[in-house]
Amino acid sequence: MNIHNFLPQPVIPKAFTLPPQIIDLNFKLAATNINDGWDYGFDTVEISFVFDTNEMGNSSSPKMYYLDISDFENVENRKGYVIMADQKPYRYWQRLIEAEPGMEDTINGGIVNGRLKITPINDMGAGPTSSFLMPMKNLNFIDRFIINENPATLILAKYWHLFSLTPEEIFNRPKVMHIYLDVPKEDVLFDKALLNNEAFAVNMIGNWKETNQQMYRWIINENENLKLNENNKFIQFTEEETEFIDLLLDSINDIYRSYLNSNGLSYGEPNVFKIAVINPRNHNDSIIIYLMKGKRWEI
Repeated sequence: MNIHNFLPQPVIPKAFTLPPQIIDLNFKLAATNINDGWDYGFDTVEISFVFDTNEMGNSSSPKMYYLDISDFENVENRKGYVIMADQKPYRYWQRLIEAEPGMEDTINGGIVNGRLKITPINDMGAGPTSSFLMPMKNLNFIDRFIINENPATLILAKYWHLFSLTPEEIFNRPKVMHIYLDVPKEDVLFDKALLNNEAFAVNMIGNWKETNQQMYRWIINENENLKLNENNKFIQFTEEETEFIDLLLDSINDIYRSYLNSNGLSYGEPNVFKIAVINPRNHNDSIIIYLMKGKRWEI
């Protein structure tokens, strides 16, 4: 008698279609220490995937994901790895120094601004590939442990109605903010046009070009505070918008100054500072705030 005949047998569902496409990528800092603050290792970045609800209902689930990362500034620097779907949390494999035995594409220094392509796979084969940008170079984080000391997320939550054209709708809602200090208006328009180039195309909930068009740009110059709106019009800040941007800048000022000191920059020297904060509408995701001081946008 075979005792295994009497044991319950696991039900392993078989795929009947290819897996659906990933339509959005979420990421956050997976801090493990209350003192981590904005000092982190790349392998502490946790990622998660979003699928269309209808597609998920009509398709078989992925069993694994293949991630292909290439450096945005040097596409010859590439690496790939597999994540098993049932082994959560998923981590973004990005270390500063890499020396994996047997890897032909070992990269010294790592990929800091990555073009990330993700392909879901199941028994039927590979589903559609999705493409995202992970702008990790010099990216700072405010994690959940220091949210009261650096309340950028709380400020975003309070003024969420000012964040975008339709902030309560996830469709075409941006996940970045662009704030310019002492930058000519013409340069802000150039940046907006630049981000319509195919080099910056990504999968998202909506259309990446429409999202770029609708996203506000906030400009603070010596004699005027202007918002570039969805119609490419520069309009004056309202009193509430002035309060919103002032509070947001104050909330990240200590990290910004630390960034300047660490990089040997003076406060007035042109620079691009970026910081990821918890998305107030999705705590598994982040919003990246770009602060451009006297300089055009850089990834």
